[in-house]
Amino acid sequence: MGWTVEYVVDLWRTSGTHKVNIGIKKQQEYMSKSRQFTKDTEIIGEVKKGDEIIGYITYREGKWKSEKMNSTLVLKFFSESFNWKATLEELKGRELANSFAANKSLPYFSYNGKNTKVLFSLEKVIRQNSFGKQVYSILVVDDETELVHIYRAEADRISLGTDWTIYNHEEKKIGVIDGSGFNIGGKYTIKLDQENFEIPDELIDCLICFAGANKFLEEIEERIEKELDLLKKGEEDLIIDKNEMALYKNPRMIRI
Repeated sequence: MGWTVEYVVDLWRTSGTHKVNIGIKKQQEYMSKSRQFTKDTEIIGEVKKGDEIIGYITYREGKWKSEKMNSTLVLKFFSESFNWKATLEELKGRELANSFAANKSLPYFSYNGKNTKVLFSLEKVIRQNSFGKQVYSILVVDDETELVHIYRAEADRISLGTDWTIYNHEEKKIGVIDGSGFNIGGKYTIKLDQENFEIPDELIDCLICFAGANKFLEEIEERIEKELDLLKKGEEDLIIDKNEMALYKNPRMIRI
């Protein structure tokens, strides 16, 4: 398979010592450029295309470290000049409902990109005859042509993997995500075949976010197990925050 384009998502072992992260003045500068860069935003890695840095990966530390049922991953992709490009957000309600029904931890994410009015989904699913491998479904919608693109990311190992193969709806291999086992922070190389397949820019940004999210997937699945246990025992109630609730609201409902 000939890969024609590569992106590298390099997650740092410690983020605070990198020059893009140092100082309150830097944070205020980033916040002035985009309201997507919040006070609790932590820059955790960079994205390269070839030798050129094209952006940075961040996450909302406050949301991730919230207590008990309120902790979620909100991961964002910014350009090299810190303009917002995309957000991958864990949806607690959807993933706990799916995980409860399947009796298995199934993370669920919503993808929001700057060039689309449609929210995409990235969710772990149970695939028949997958022999225990992890599988994620990816939904991408072109809001101008209304064309729907569906993809599958399949782990190359049975264990919680960092290597993924990306398939399109024709079961053709269009790309891979190779995780480096020798990088402590996490380094992922996204390789795509754009010569033989039309690959939307939104999918590329989604895969960049997914590569960044790999650092958190194992802990997310562990949290889901604990949260389901608390719900089953009646020890906790699931109350989602207003941002997630807004994504569930019926857009066709007439509100006065």
